[in-house]
Amino acid sequence: MTSLNRRDRFKAKKTQKRIWNFVITAIAAAAFFFFLKDFAVKSETTKINPSDTHYRENNPTNDHTPDNSTTDTPPPEQHPEERLLLKNKADHTITLQLADKTVMQSFAVDDVHQQIYVSQVESGRAPEEAESFVITRCTMDGKMLDSMTLKYGGHGTNIGVEVDGDSVYVWSSYNKIAEDGTVTGHDLVRFKYKAGAVYNPSSHALKNFSKLIDPSASIQIAAAVDPINKTLAVRQRSGTKTSVDVYSLTDVLSGGDTKLSTTIVPKNLYYLQGFSLDGDYLYWRTGDTDETRFKDFVTVFNTITGGVVYQKHMTAGIDGLVNESNFREPEGIFLYTKPDTGEKSLFVGVVTGGNGERFNRIHAFSIGE
Repeated sequence: MTSLNRRDRFKAKKTQKRIWNFVITAIAAAAFFFFLKDFAVKSETTKINPSDTHYRENNPTNDHTPDNSTTDTPPPEQHPEERLLLKNKADHTITLQLADKTVMQSFAVDDVHQQIYVSQVESGRAPEEAESFVITRCTMDGKMLDSMTLKYGGHGTNIGVEVDGDSVYVWSSYNKIAEDGTVTGHDLVRFKYKAGAVYNPSSHALKNFSKLIDPSASIQIAAAVDPINKTLAVRQRSGTKTSVDVYSLTDVLSGGDTKLSTTIVPKNLYYLQGFSLDGDYLYWRTGDTDETRFKDFVTVFNTITGGVVYQKHMTAGIDGLVNESNFREPEGIFLYTKPDTGEKSLFVGVVTGGNGERFNRIHAFSIGE
């Protein structure tokens, strides 16, 4: 009996030792796993830093909400590769024939009639004269069809195109002009595109949407239209604060001003070279002629959360600079959806060449696989 008890006690101790060894090994393995996971997450989320002017590119897993965002909640797309990633090489390039010899400022696509509308500052103005801009209507392969002029309208920074039946309407900023000819502010307008027409600040063709603008703060206005979802994005900038409000086109045209969302753009994303709206995504283009100062970046925001979900450094047009006066400037952006297939492409504008010999091109990049 005593011998049996000793044997049982020995077996019990041996079993207990095995159990403790297993538990200790499991705890050590779990701690090592979580350490690696935490390290990986930290390494990934530090790839993009909104306090740094020169963001790194290709951050599909980044969920960092930028400074001045309206929310601290990260966007739901933690891995938006299929929805947002751009190919590294353009599928095709469109060379534009434009009405003026200046640099294009922005463009938008009429997806119903398959035409491109491009804005440019009008050349030949006197130094004391307010800027005017020209809109050229082109085919999808860049051939010029006709144009119109917005006298004293401003810089043509970003335009939106809305199709209503057989008519095409343009949304844009427009200068407010005092009696002495000085610019006193900017307003948001909608007007029908009319080949050969010349509009001015007092033209009855301009419909004013002042109720969407904060008169006490805004010093710069720009607009974009999402033709698929029938929404309007309005950018306002005051000092260093830039915001983009999204509205339903139907609501705005019926007199409403209900905001669907507001995105606050980080202060370090400049210079603005255009923006485009596609559903809940805002495509924001920034950069300069000098890549060492401000690189050409496309930054994508989720307008519901206000967070950055993707960013890419665009290099289209850099290869041919030696033969085109070593001048390159990013100008314009538009998210194009092919009507028959629903395929999406990001159109980015690039201007090269010297004064009077500009090459205005649109490079089309497929999205996703």
